Order: sequence, then structure tokens, then C-alpha cells
Amino acid sequence: MWGTTTDTSGSAVEIEFELRGRDCFFTDASTVADCQLKLEHMVNRPDDRLLEYFIVEEAAPDEVLSLVEGSKAIDEARPISQGIDSGLFEFVVSGP
Repeated sequence: MWGTTTDTSGSAVEIEFELRGRDCFFTDASTVADCQLKLEHMVNRPDDRLLEYFIVEEAAPDEVLSLVEGSKAIDEARPISQGIDSGLFEFVVSGP
């Protein structure tokens, strides 16, 4: 997962997190599909769920969507744009 923040001087800082727990759909999916998921944007919805946009690299979009079927945390998922082994996905998340 990647994140970017800006400090008071105006320069960008890139921070990389490595998560190993299997409690999170996104860390589990990256392990099962042997791919990388990069969080691009997250929005709090009025229904207490999150709308999250991830770039998925090194996995076919159909493979990513098949992993969603067994997840209790992901209510909805759809590709926004896709290539052969990458794409931008939108996830509606209600669980951990």
C-alpha cells in the first residue's frame, strides 16, 4: 500500500506500508493473487461504509473480482479501467 502526504515546506513525501495480517481483504488478496494493491483514494460514505479506489498490478481483473466473492468486508467491487494484468478498481467496504 502506498500513501503520499505533504509537509509544511510543500514537498511531497511517499510512505510505503507493508501489512502482513490476513484480517484485511486487501492484504489477503495481494498474497493469494501474488499482486500489488495501491490505495489511490478513500471516501467516507454517509452510510458508514468506505469507497476505496485501488490500483491492482500483476493480477488479471477477473482474478481480483473472484476474490471479492468470498469476502465479508467488501460489499461491491467493479473495475474502473483495466489492462491485461492491472487495473483501477472501486470497492465499497463495510468491514475490516
